[in-house]
Amino acid sequence: MAAVLPPPSVGRFKMVMLGDASVGKTTLAMRFSGLHQSEKKIATASVANFEKLFITSNGAAIKLDIWDTAGNERFRAITPMYLRGARAAIVLYDILSRESFEQAKNVWIEEVRRSQEEGMVVAFVGNKLDKKRYRKVGREEAEQYAASEGFMFFEASARTAENVEAVFHAVAEELGTRKYDDSIEKPNIRLGGTRTYGGWMTCC
Repeated sequence: MAAVLPPPSVGRFKMVMLGDASVGKTTLAMRFSGLHQSEKKIATASVANFEKLFITSNGAAIKLDIWDTAGNERFRAITPMYLRGARAAIVLYDILSRESFEQAKNVWIEEVRRSQEEGMVVAFVGNKLDKKRYRKVGREEAEQYAASEGFMFFEASARTAENVEAVFHAVAEELGTRKYDDSIEKPNIRLGGTRTYGGWMTCC
């Protein structure tokens, strides 16, 4: 009888998605999770959460605990609580909006810096690539900024799913090469009502 191998240990990592309202954070996350079914705009009331398991190219088992935060000004004060314990962040901007790009650099990246979470993996992502002919933010400019800060860089389309898998897989691969305490501290915040769809939880 063949020997039964024990299952690989699973490293669990908290990932936070940041960016202004309407840049496509929730749609990107839902597209990746396989739950995106329509073109209807989805607003995140405060925070949404789901998990995804990966096996990386070096055989490491990685579970991402993905927190999709609201980008509205009224929720910004609690962003540091969601960043607590995070090992990765996707900072999203809309390539059609110069303002969202500047906000990504000057507000959301600064939130990541202030969190002082050691060794955080950061992906800087321009969304709405399917409408690139209307872009207001050049790829070269954004890529140079990300490189200067040591961030991963992608352009993607949550609408068509272009590069969506690549973003999350690249982050998981990088996490698989690092050594962390894999415990995750979830903020003790009452969110009101929640609804769960096959692992996707959204509030209010």
